[in-house]
Amino acid sequence: GFHSCQLRPRRWILTSAETAEEEHVSGEGVIGFFPLLLDNGGHYPCHGWDAAHVSLFEEREEETFVYQSMSNVYEGGGTMSGTLQFVPGNLRGPTGPEFDVVVASFPLPTFRDGDPFVY
Repeated sequence: GFHSCQLRPRRWILTSAETAEEEHVSGEGVIGFFPLLLDNGGHYPCHGWDAAHVSLFEEREEETFVYQSMSNVYEGGGTMSGTLQFVPGNLRGPTGPEFDVVVASFPLPTFRDGDPFVY
């Protein structure tokens, strides 16, 4: 095993229930951060100064990383699935090969009236 791992890229697929149209979302980290997860359940933000060059980042262990995303979903609902890629250790000092965490497909709500976003 390992004591920590750090997020690298993530990929999401949003699929419309009505048309089967897919929207692909991908990128390095999340909102400019590359969270470091610890085996004791801790997780800390690590800010990348440049998402294309993630070799420099600042670990801020006094904070817990909280992330909320939103997407303009299909009015008739649909599904979302994806993959999160991690490196054991951290980006500066990997302790093993990268690995993917698969997020199984889950339903997105239908928004006929009201807010057309999922948070």
